[in-house]
Amino acid sequence: MCYNLLNGILGLTILKDLEGQQATILLVLFVIIYALVSHYLYRKRLRRLLAQQLQALKNERQRISSEIHDDIGAGFFAIKLFADMVNRSGRQDDEIKRLCSMINEMSEKIKEIIWSTNFENDNLENLIYYVEFQTMKLFDHSQIKLSVQIPDDIPEKVISSEMRKNVYLIVKEFVHNAIKHAQATQIHLGIVLSDNILLITILDDGKGFDQTQTKKNSMGLSNINSRIDKLNGIVKIDSVSGTKITVSIPLS
Repeated sequence: MCYNLLNGILGLTILKDLEGQQATILLVLFVIIYALVSHYLYRKRLRRLLAQQLQALKNERQRISSEIHDDIGAGFFAIKLFADMVNRSGRQDDEIKRLCSMINEMSEKIKEIIWSTNFENDNLENLIYYVEFQTMKLFDHSQIKLSVQIPDDIPEKVISSEMRKNVYLIVKEFVHNAIKHAQATQIHLGIVLSDNILLITILDDGKGFDQTQTKKNSMGLSNINSRIDKLNGIVKIDSVSGTKITVSIPLS
């Protein structure tokens, strides 16, 4: 009888231990599931908030772009038309010519701002076509021959407005320097896409330059290098007979 009673007590103890272990396991599983669900809901809420912030940012950029285009842009365009009319009237005043030149420069800068702030232009295709078009405009009043080569097929790739602006200004500054200083007869702009790399080449047949004699504090070159660094890019300049500039910019 004592033997049976002892076995009963031991069995009850083991049963209670098993029930305690099961309760502990269930509690741990509950905590894990609760943590996973909470993390999922947090990430979901965070993504929703980020999406809302991104959309708000896009809306604000679009609003600024539209206001610049409709208000400031329209006003400058009217002034530009008036200045052009005065200039065509036969007046040769130096002040009038200078005014027309300043207005044209400001008009171009405003167009660049509108382009850079419009989020609808945040794609690789728009960037390449814009760079091509604006580069060709730099040669409207130049005797230098320009050739441009861009990819036939440009992938649909979204890029940031900051990248668009920096790439465009890098090309613009290099080409402008070539026009102004190289004494070249021909300038070539090439854009190639390879392994998620944007490869830009600017080649001229000018006099070249000694890079060791270039002013280290040159604002233009300093700005270019700063923009390239921001894009994690690499620039290589070869200048012996003519100048070849190669800029590699990762698109990832």
